[in-house]
Amino acid sequence: MCYDAEAKLTRQIKDAIHEGASDDEVEHMVRKLWELIIEKELERDPDRLRPKVDPDTLDPDKFSVDEMIAELPEYHHVNGHTHPSFIMMTDFKKPRFAVAEWGFVHKSCETIHESYTSFDQPWMNSLNAQSETIFDKPTFAEAALRRRCVVTLDAFYEHHHQKGTTFPFRISHVEGKPLYVASIFNKNQLLDESSGELVRKNTVAFLTCKANDIMSKIHNNPKVLARTGPRMPVILNYDQIEAYLEPCPKGLVEQELLKSKIQALCQSYTEEMLEYRSVRNLVDRKGNPTPGNVQEITEPYEWPNLDYEKIFC
Repeated sequence: MCYDAEAKLTRQIKDAIHEGASDDEVEHMVRKLWELIIEKELERDPDRLRPKVDPDTLDPDKFSVDEMIAELPEYHHVNGHTHPSFIMMTDFKKPRFAVAEWGFVHKSCETIHESYTSFDQPWMNSLNAQSETIFDKPTFAEAALRRRCVVTLDAFYEHHHQKGTTFPFRISHVEGKPLYVASIFNKNQLLDESSGELVRKNTVAFLTCKANDIMSKIHNNPKVLARTGPRMPVILNYDQIEAYLEPCPKGLVEQELLKSKIQALCQSYTEEMLEYRSVRNLVDRKGNPTPGNVQEITEPYEWPNLDYEKIFC
């Protein structure tokens, strides 16, 4: 599975610009990210911004788009259960991008509170979706057919279990290239019970597939293995993005052909093209706190009590 990621929002914005996003589209996305992320941080710490503004106002019109981009956080590590927002590509031929919150919210959810707290119904907010069954599961079938997208990550994290201890690993492209993660999204309208307003937002889930050999050794959580076997995100090559984002045709026969094409793309990524490094704790543990969301958390860290030969030999 994939519950932890590294994603630089400034890089996602730059990638969208490089792919052909219009100025208006970029400004809309940046303002949406500001609304979802920055305003919450300003409410806690009005002095954190580099451009000095009146601390009594959170008006984004006080900032240029470039200033707002400069204030976007860099997710050296972010956990999906905090529901961070990312940039997603929804169309390749006519480049289209939008902001989405990680955690695919089921259409039956009516309130923001329900979408975050329905632990007895985990499918209400799904960080991942198994690619093998996306066209069969009622939760994902329509989105898999009509609302596919790609989210660019710098890396993702998984935990290795050995002798009762878990060891985090960072997985990235061996050449430092972005990871293009095949995803699906939903368009939600949820009631904010605190304000009485209807909130519109996109919510996204990453697709997963059977893990490659090394990922199978890293991602060895016994509970996950018993339930689904070792998994990893579906990572696309750049030249596969257009095919993955192919629009849904009208005819039923053509739709079935499209499903087959999508399923064929959802394969485990070549293990030689990924770098696997153990890193420091992603969460605080007794006597061994996490560095937090800082560059240090992405750097290699050799655990003295981890038998690396069991993973890489």
